[in-house]
Amino acid sequence: MRATPRARARVATPRRRRRPRAVTPIASASSDARRATRRVALTTTAIALAAFGDARDARARPLAVVEARDAVARDGGRFTFEIELPRGYHFTEGANSRYETTAAASGTRGALEGDGGAKRTVVVRAAEGVNEARVDCVVYFCRTDDVCLMQRVRFEVPVATGGASETTAEYVVAAEANDAAVPSFD
Repeated sequence: MRATPRARARVATPRRRRRPRAVTPIASASSDARRATRRVALTTTAIALAAFGDARDARARPLAVVEARDAVARDGGRFTFEIELPRGYHFTEGANSRYETTAAASGTRGALEGDGGAKRTVVVRAAEGVNEARVDCVVYFCRTDDVCLMQRVRFEVPVATGGASETTAEYVVAAEANDAAVPSFD
């Protein structure tokens, strides 16, 4: 006799009923307020960028461009630039005031340090077709126990085959911020 398989009896166990979750609205009053706050912050940043060029520091001044009068020799001419700080001001300690050469001035970098200003010399080696060397400087300066300021300076030096073996340029940093760099709330 063959045994017939028993059918398994299923016992229905009551399952827990899950309560439907409350539907959360996608936009709430608090998220609308956060969006409005973000919009105001972005607008303020955009205005600062347009007005100052750099929203990270509202005390930053616009880029000052200084053009050297004489062209420097293409094959090893020397360009000396000087940045003079106003009386009573000094380079901000630890703020990394620096210069960097671009284009034809052989990619030199360095720190700007000194009492009342800095004077540096770079050697220019330019390929044919390159007509200009640039030295970009970032100057952080302040008075003791006073607010610190930042000034960006670019020295542009013409490069020519028969140029001078040495040329110079200088920039004197103004103590007061100009009207374009100081926001007014009139």
